[in-house]
Amino acid sequence: IRVDGPTKNTLEYEIVQVVDAGPILRDMAFSVDHEHLYIMSEKQLVKFVPVLSWCTRKERCERSSEPRRFASEMKQCVRLTVHPNNISVSQYNVLLVLETYNVPELSAGVNCTFEDLSEMDGLVVGSQIQCISPAAKEVPQIITENDHHIVQLQLKSKETGMTFASTSFVFYNCSVHNSCLSCVESPYRCHWCKYRHVCTHDPSSCSFQEGRVKLPEDCPQLLQAEKILVPVEVIKPITLKAKNLPQPQSGQRGYECILNIQGNEQRVPALRFNSSSVQCQNTSYSYEGMEINSLPVELTVVWNGNFNIDNPAQNKVHLYKCGAMRDSCGLCLKADPDFECGWCEGQNQCTLKQHCPAQDSQWLELSSTKGKCTNPKITHTLTLSDLKPKRGPVSGGTQVTITGNNLNAGSNVIVTFGRQPCLFYRRSTKHIICNTTASDEGFEKVKVSVRVDKAKIHQELQYEYVEDPTILRIEPEWSIFSGNTPIAVWGTHLDLIQNPQIRAKHGGKEHINNCEVQNSTEMTCQAPALAVDPNHQSELAERPEEFGFILDNVQSLLILNKTNFTYYPNPVFEVFSPSGILELKPGSPIILKGKNLIPPVAGGNAKLNYTVLVGEKPCVVTVSDVQLLCESPNLIGRHKVMARVGGMEFSPGMVYISPDSPLSLPAIVSIAVAGGLLIIFIVAVLIAYKRKSRESDLTLKRLQMQMDNLESRVALECKEAFAELQTDIHELTSDLDGAGIPFLDYRTYTMRVLFPGIEDHPVLRDLEVPGYRQERVEKGLKLFAQLINNKVFLLSFIRTLESQRSFSMRDRGNVASLIMTVLQSKLEYATDVLKQLLADLIDKNLESKNHPKLLLRRTESVAEKMLTNWFTFLLYKFLKECAGEPLFSLFCAIKQQMEKGPIDSITGEARYSLSEDKLIRQQIDYKTLVYELLSDLGSKTDKADPLTKPFDMANMTNSFPILFFSWTDFRTESVAEKMLTNWFTFLLYKFLKECAGEPLFSLFCAIKQQMEKGPIDSITGEARYSLSEDKLIRQQIDYKTL
Repeated sequence: IRVDGPTKNTLEYEIVQVVDAGPILRDMAFSVDHEHLYIMSEKQLVKFVPVLSWCTRKERCERSSEPRRFASEMKQCVRLTVHPNNISVSQYNVLLVLETYNVPELSAGVNCTFEDLSEMDGLVVGSQIQCISPAAKEVPQIITENDHHIVQLQLKSKETGMTFASTSFVFYNCSVHNSCLSCVESPYRCHWCKYRHVCTHDPSSCSFQEGRVKLPEDCPQLLQAEKILVPVEVIKPITLKAKNLPQPQSGQRGYECILNIQGNEQRVPALRFNSSSVQCQNTSYSYEGMEINSLPVELTVVWNGNFNIDNPAQNKVHLYKCGAMRDSCGLCLKADPDFECGWCEGQNQCTLKQHCPAQDSQWLELSSTKGKCTNPKITHTLTLSDLKPKRGPVSGGTQVTITGNNLNAGSNVIVTFGRQPCLFYRRSTKHIICNTTASDEGFEKVKVSVRVDKAKIHQELQYEYVEDPTILRIEPEWSIFSGNTPIAVWGTHLDLIQNPQIRAKHGGKEHINNCEVQNSTEMTCQAPALAVDPNHQSELAERPEEFGFILDNVQSLLILNKTNFTYYPNPVFEVFSPSGILELKPGSPIILKGKNLIPPVAGGNAKLNYTVLVGEKPCVVTVSDVQLLCESPNLIGRHKVMARVGGMEFSPGMVYISPDSPLSLPAIVSIAVAGGLLIIFIVAVLIAYKRKSRESDLTLKRLQMQMDNLESRVALECKEAFAELQTDIHELTSDLDGAGIPFLDYRTYTMRVLFPGIEDHPVLRDLEVPGYRQERVEKGLKLFAQLINNKVFLLSFIRTLESQRSFSMRDRGNVASLIMTVLQSKLEYATDVLKQLLADLIDKNLESKNHPKLLLRRTESVAEKMLTNWFTFLLYKFLKECAGEPLFSLFCAIKQQMEKGPIDSITGEARYSLSEDKLIRQQIDYKTLVYELLSDLGSKTDKADPLTKPFDMANMTNSFPILFFSWTDFRTESVAEKMLTNWFTFLLYKFLKECAGEPLFSLFCAIKQQMEKGPIDSITGEARYSLSEDKLIRQQIDYKTL
């Protein structure tokens, strides 16, 4: 039994078996040295050692039996220091060294635990223990304004599994700071990167050495400025003093001023003069409403878009309107002199001097010698109607509201209650609010007097001073350190107090809570908290240094000397388990273990109002000294448990209530996972099927639309092409005999093939060698010519050259051309050599497994170039005598055909190109130019009716296109038109029979054959493959080809 407990009452401390049987007699005695206690029973005398010590491994008080495991003095308790004692949240697996004092022998090992974040093995090295900080996924997330998170670094003995020592460890996050001052003023190792506008723990991550900031005085910031006044609608710059303003780097934007005016953000370009000055450029500002004469506006200076410059002085811009709420000369001249407002008599309004025309008006200001308003008029009469409340304590402090009309007129307001002033608070049109002062006239009714400037408002209003409130009784007279427990207060005149509060002061710190008045004799309060560290609270009761009430201005109740108000330690709860999860069956109670759950108040009737929430549902609580018994609500699954009492909350962890089920947990999990996967698979299949069907429908519709568009376009193009075939019938009438074809001579022809681009090749010139060397050179050339005529040497020579890496493509072509030049008189020998080289080339191509089509595609070998030259020599006579003329005619015909439509002068693409790669595919609107031909005498050709001209078969082909384009628009509605038709009939018969009849009939047969490939309507003549859009069958028809 401990007789000196924290409540001065006896406590059961420990039960020890000291005698075999029977009760212990009352006669007990200490030895002389007080180290032993003699205990007797009826049959036994025992010498007992009652000295207790703190067992560091088990974290409890026991009798000491082993050295270094027990502490009997404070200096023997375990202490820890950790280096470093804080790290950034972006640092992982950092080695921490714990210096230990009075640690027991730890041969069994020790674990390091960071609360519920992580647990790992510690390494014991002498008096030090080395731990590793948590991994990346276990580091706490810090994203709020609080830049740190404190956890308990605990040491657990592997022998007992108990925590025997702990110390605080801090994780901090510099990046939550978004300003330089808040960054560098952090107690942690935070650095500000000026040019990146970020806060970091790693200064090496800053872009520039000069951009690192560690001290507050080095931060970019605005300095304290005098009151910045800016009139509205006036263009004016704003110059601000600053220091350490950074110069924007390449790619960064300049400075801007941001003014938040009535919720609207206005950005103004700013100019940085130097590191100590910045100016918001000339701009005018405005705000809404004439009931506000001066509006303080938040000012922010930024650069590079959103890099804020710190504003520790909270500089603001004050926008003002001279005319707002100053509609008379008197009110205008009463304005703040710094506003520089004055009364403009010509405009009859309050304005700035520059806005008042000097030639037409007189401008009055308060500081001028003529600063007196003319023709004063009374515009408002002040009246009083009532006041509330009409009575209050004699000590004052009551806020009284006087109601009336036009109470905002005038400048200075003085309110007195009898002889005592009422301290002016604020006023409006209908109200004047003031706070009463203490009365020296005692308890009586006094008259209320209101003066505005020099006018006294006459109205019979009275206010009654009554006796100050008193406090008679407080129940209960105790609370816990965290406060916020209910307290009932009884007294007198409590209803006079407008804002009653209860206060407690401890350790130099004061805490205040509000109270609520029930009636004149009773009010309820929430006990204020006591300034005690909840992590290091005393186990003993505490008395506050001061305890009392704040009742308006009543000084006598600030400190109550008659009360014995006592604070007891806060309840302390234990967590459910190291994992923080408690598993229960439905209906099982939830037990929260702890201590100090019932304050040890004298009389034993103290109760705290506990609230325990499981998830969001409360449960019925039964309280004992060391545990709370909570009847779990009808819930299943995992829920957070939260205990609330007074002003504190604590969560011992999560509770998992498993449902009653015949299936085991693994079976339930497997079924749930399988069912979930099945549902996901079915949903995925349905989504995929739906998406595929939609895509198919869209693709089908798109293809159908494309086919319809293509069909219409093809039909239109066929129609146009058919018309062009009918109209553009031309033939080459030029004389293309041998003299008209530009044949090249043999020498030029061969040189363009053998040596393209070289006009004067050495093979065309005589040997240019000095006389004394000419004979030797000619002899060498003859010997080399003999070797060239040797087939074995020539083949070896070519193969040797081609095997060299430095033998380029140009060199191969030159060698081949030179060899063929030498052998052009011996083509049989050259053909034999060429056959051998081609055979070798084919074998080489087969060995490399290249596609046969690539063979001879490019002249990449001597043989390929020799083959080209061989064809050149042999084809000259054939081209000149046989193929040249038709090829040139074909060229002219193709050129004439292409020039019937537009040709791109840059790319060479043409509307009537024969090559698909050079076809202009887009539709181009163009016009055909018709030239007027001049006769030999220089007169213009007559464009009259062709029937007036004599028939000339020679100019038929020249005039035919012009006549045709005119003829296509004819409708035989006149004699001339019908005569023209007959005229053409006579003239075209011979032409059709001898020239155009056969191709036109062939074209007719081809068109007929094309149309008969599909269905043809026997009634209307419409066809599936009609060349006329008007005769096209548009609907889909199912048909079979017989």
